[in-house]
Amino acid sequence: MRSSEICALIALFCLGGVSARAGVLTAPAEDLRVSLVTYGPGQVYWERFGHNAIRIRDRVSGESGDFNYGVFDFEDRAFLLNFARGHMRYMIDAEHSDVNQQDYIDAGRSVLEQRLALSAEQAGKLRSFLIWNLQPENLKYEYDYLTSNCSTKIRDVLNSVLGGVLEPALAARPAPLTYRQQIDRLMAPEPLMMLPMDLGMGPSTDRPLNEWQESFLPMVLAREIRGVSIPDGHGGAEPLVVEEREISPNRLQPPGQSSPNLSWRLGGVGLVLAVVMLVSRPRFPTFSASLGVI
Repeated sequence: MRSSEICALIALFCLGGVSARAGVLTAPAEDLRVSLVTYGPGQVYWERFGHNAIRIRDRVSGESGDFNYGVFDFEDRAFLLNFARGHMRYMIDAEHSDVNQQDYIDAGRSVLEQRLALSAEQAGKLRSFLIWNLQPENLKYEYDYLTSNCSTKIRDVLNSVLGGVLEPALAARPAPLTYRQQIDRLMAPEPLMMLPMDLGMGPSTDRPLNEWQESFLPMVLAREIRGVSIPDGHGGAEPLVVEEREISPNRLQPPGQSSPNLSWRLGGVGLVLAVVMLVSRPRFPTFSASLGVI
């Protein structure tokens, strides 16, 4: 059996365990409580951007399960090739909430839970979609770091069950940073990785963003939904976030608030390339010319 199939079965088994203990999959929709759970940045480079999950809790028993879109398969035969080409296949996963968050707590990362004002109908619709998404034939999706990642998938699912009110609310707000600035800011502790990433980003990453686009970062999504209101079903409006609690505080060095100035670093790289081009031109003209393309 392929590892991806095993992952799918494990995910379904985990949900079965949640269902047997707490009725998360079978409880009446009015007993469901839905939260957005956000994990702060970690120390490893792939953890620098944070993570998030949808938490569904059965209020009767208090048991809950977490659904996240951040799982990938290292054992995929084409993993390295797809990684180099930027064609990644990610998966949704589900675990018991306590199990899911404990690793983040142990690593010193912050854990924030925001309970959302979803109606029983919306909560039931969300649960049905996530169960559908966990089926082996629906498990994987085409990953894109900026437009289709763990945070944007959750954002889009919530927008759908909320009747499309989330997108216009966030799109109306200009974002303070661009894609490039956010990436450089969060990768600043890893300069040897940050510089190549910065060099590899095109001009599209320098365009102004709105908060809908900037919510590719879990921390931004958590921040921005605090100011969103949704219809209350009685002709009025209510806050989307009805309760917020810090499950675990951050115990790591937090990222800076602004992106670093890379002018001198990139200037140094350019100077080194220029020297190498000049020195190599007499004996290796093809190599020297290829450097000029960089």
